[in-house]
Amino acid sequence: MKRFKTQANLGETDLLSPLRKIFSQPPDIDYPRIILVLTDGSVNDRPGTINEVRRNQEQCRLYALGISSSVDTALVKGMCEAGRGEAAFVINDSEIEGTVMSLFEKVCKILLI
Repeated sequence: MKRFKTQANLGETDLLSPLRKIFSQPPDIDYPRIILVLTDGSVNDRPGTINEVRRNQEQCRLYALGISSSVDTALVKGMCEAGRGEAAFVINDSEIEGTVMSLFEKVCKILLI
């Protein structure tokens, strides 16, 4: 499993560059490529980010967890729709454990098919 990190700058995050780096790597035919995005804000290029996922949807499934009331819901939902995955959102700290576990269960179902 490879991990690609992006750094938050307390403004708009560049998510497009790490996604391009991921998609530039050849997929492993023995293992499905699952991308999990955790975000608490917005990105500097929402349409470009969603389109990058859409262009590469045959080589991945993208799931996203939006955290906080200020998260860009259109970004999270758009990436997940383009990436054939699912979105989840957490506003209260008390909801995070159940929401994360539910999202991971959905990811695991894909891996077991």
